[in-house]
Amino acid sequence: GGYAKEMSKEYQAKQAALTAEHIAKQDIVITTALIPGRPAPKLVSAQMVASMKPGSVLVDLAVERGGNVEGAVPGKVVTTANGVKIVGHLNVPGRVAASASLLYAKNLFAFLETMVDKGSKQIAINRDDELVKATMLTDAGKVVHPNFAKAAETPSEQAAPAKAEKPAKTEKPAAAKKPAAPKKAAPPKKSSQGDA
Repeated sequence: GGYAKEMSKEYQAKQAALTAEHIAKQDIVITTALIPGRPAPKLVSAQMVASMKPGSVLVDLAVERGGNVEGAVPGKVVTTANGVKIVGHLNVPGRVAASASLLYAKNLFAFLETMVDKGSKQIAINRDDELVKATMLTDAGKVVHPNFAKAAETPSEQAAPAKAEKPAKTEKPAAAKKPAAPKKAAPPKKSSQGDA
């Protein structure tokens, strides 16, 4: 399970053909595709961008990881020769923090709500649910997520090296204390009014 996986070449070709057909008709396109641990897949080619109407806008939210749109530049808004704007803003959630937080909270609530029985208001996790399978790491004390299960089978701690015995502690003779040095008297202050 997971959000996005790399698809086969055949699937990608079909997707590109369908995408090209739709993009040519759109005024705005927002791309967000990311694959964990890999660069963002290129979904919109330069040819697709060239097919769009002047004044159309492409917003590439994956630009920080290579981008989904050919021609997107991280941190820049690029205007193509045919008048299409490609927006490559960095840290978009930070630019709209209040909205991003609200959206995240709403999505998190919807996710958690699927794990509660509406009638009894008790936790009721459906372990066959696709979303639960993709996000559940442990269950009943065992690692159940396939991406982590293999790591859980291998001991995570190396055998501790044998400890060398410490030599018996020997008492050191107490160091003789030196007497404190007497403080020197401060020199007498000179009078600014002369001798009296």
